[in-house]
Amino acid sequence: MVTGELSAMSNSFALSPEDLAQRFVQVKKYNYLAHTIREIELEVHRVVGWGYHIVTRASTGLNDGSRIFFHKGGSIIFLPAASEEMDDREIRLVLAHELGHIIYNLDKLGAIRGVRSPTEDEELFAWRFAFYLIKEKSLAYGRDIDVGRYIHDVGDLKRVLERMVKKKQPSLHEAIKRFLKGQ
Repeated sequence: MVTGELSAMSNSFALSPEDLAQRFVQVKKYNYLAHTIREIELEVHRVVGWGYHIVTRASTGLNDGSRIFFHKGGSIIFLPAASEEMDDREIRLVLAHELGHIIYNLDKLGAIRGVRSPTEDEELFAWRFAFYLIKEKSLAYGRDIDVGRYIHDVGDLKRVLERMVKKKQPSLHEAIKRFLKGQ
């Protein structure tokens, strides 16, 4: 990734969620999201000039949702500890969605504190980023048997994402349906 590309994005939001997901999908070894998290941390460091750490935590208080807590040195993403209703695709989409919030707020990371209520525009951005990130990772590593369980069919991702948003954020459902129709 070229230094400053996300910095330019933070000023004008000129890059789409698809462009950004494509940039972060370029992981050299494996399809795991941990490598993507590392790449986002490094890019945030390049852009804002300080170490930024993204930590994921399992939370027994969350059934099928997630939360992100911002602080000056990083973000803590709380994911459901165990949910019979969520499968690997849904958990990966939820994690990628929370990463989308970090990317969306890149220019404000030093000032954001705590858990906050994002705007509808930010939510749509984060869901689009999640879709593109998981889709691109699946396409990029589709032939690698070692990471097979993390490879998802695009049609299946669309159905899962639409179902999740309809259940969790009904106000965004129509916008997500329109977005997915074009994919």
